[in-house]
Amino acid sequence: MELLYIYSCLQIIFESLPVSSSGNLRLWIPVVQNYFNCEQIPALIDFDFLLHVPTFFIVTLVIILELQLTFSNCSTYKSALVRVGLKIALIDLITALFYGWWRYFIPPFFPLWLGFLCTTAALFSLCFAPKGSNDKTLSWKDALCLGLVQGCALLPGISRFGSTLVAGIWLGLPWVRACIFALLIELPLIGVGFLKIIYSSFYNPSYFNFCTPTYLSLIIAASLVSFCLLRTVFDMVKKKTVWKFGWYTLFLAILAKVWGG
Repeated sequence: MELLYIYSCLQIIFESLPVSSSGNLRLWIPVVQNYFNCEQIPALIDFDFLLHVPTFFIVTLVIILELQLTFSNCSTYKSALVRVGLKIALIDLITALFYGWWRYFIPPFFPLWLGFLCTTAALFSLCFAPKGSNDKTLSWKDALCLGLVQGCALLPGISRFGSTLVAGIWLGLPWVRACIFALLIELPLIGVGFLKIIYSSFYNPSYFNFCTPTYLSLIIAASLVSFCLLRTVFDMVKKKTVWKFGWYTLFLAILAKVWGG
């Protein structure tokens, strides 16, 4: 049960950072398990989707705070929001197609260390990225590019958040706007996962056997940490220092290579 607590907290926390949450878990969970003699995590199908629920609300809240959204200005920009929504739908449709492809071909040919190295290269490239134009908006061509990038970022060790953030900046979007779009295009995928876990829970009631007060308290604490970290990421984006996460992913790439990941 202790390993499940650690796994859940790390998943929620790393989701707010451009460092590949799934890659971090693949790297660190076996280390924790081996060195601390923790029990195996219970085999729960689609359990990761359940852990995305706090992320959905965290990301939504941060976007609302960053954009200072209200019901009044949402209605004012209704047509613009519809256009953005359609482009996000295109991006996530491309991602879904990639997901159907990668799930059958990832294990044989793509090592974890290479994914971390790709994330590192993307983040370090921001040292040379353009400032972006305030007049630049997300075009259909940009949406197609982001869909391809997010689809490739399903490979192990490549951060979806980091990759789409970097791609948006290189497409000429202002840095903060690129960060917002990088998060927005994740929300529908997380929402679909949430619906999937609700469906699965009807056939697997064991999902809720571990929802003890201790577990729920840890989830709330991890969610608060995740919220603070995501706000910190936005601050780093505004200061154009978010590339510094590349040092961490470079460290992960070296560890994964040494450990044979």
